Amino acid sequence: MAGLFHRQGMEINRTRSPLPFSLPVLTVLGCCLLSGCVAPTQHPARPAPVAPARPVPPRAPSASVGMPPVTAQDWRDVPLPAGDWSWQGGSKGSTARYGLSGRTPLAFLQCDRARQTVSLALTVAGPVDPVAHPATITTSTTTGTVAATAAPMEGVTAMTIVFPANSRLLDAMAFSRGRFRVEIAGMTPTILPAWSEVGRVIEDCRG
Repeated sequence: MAGLFHRQGMEINRTRSPLPFSLPVLTVLGCCLLSGCVAPTQHPARPAPVAPARPVPPRAPSASVGMPPVTAQDWRDVPLPAGDWSWQGGSKGSTARYGLSGRTPLAFLQCDRARQTVSLALTVAGPVDPVAHPATITTSTTTGTVAATAAPMEGVTAMTIVFPANSRLLDAMAFSRGRFRVEIAGMTPTILPAWSEVGRVIEDCRG
């Protein structure tokens, strides 16, 4: 009986485990702990990519800041009057005429060697006030104020400006960029091309 009791007690001890879980369950739990069997971390959703803003081109400065606007009335943009300069030499000095061939010239530039003067004359239609009129010569480099008086040129009624042959304003007219403007009070401004004939008359009077 004693041997039987001992064997039965041993059998009872083998069938009962001191732990609340069986060995397979423990094995699975251990593997989960070693392999990191944990709930996945919830990451916040990434925002959708946003296209970079396009650079804004710099705005052009206003024409009224720092510089006057160039308008259609700017004398440098106004079309030149129809015609050409023509040059003619003479014993008393050379003359350049501007206008259409076969018609009364619009302007004269004449050298008087004896007086050492150069006269610029603009033809006028109709009677002319004999008093002196203020006039302005504008070139690409300078502006000068002179006086114009009624004086015929080659039998044509004209307003004439007389310059000393050594006047620097004559040089400015000859070397102006493409053109120069003659503005006589009471008359429409006249724009003339600064061609070689202008400089030729001036040099002729200084020789």
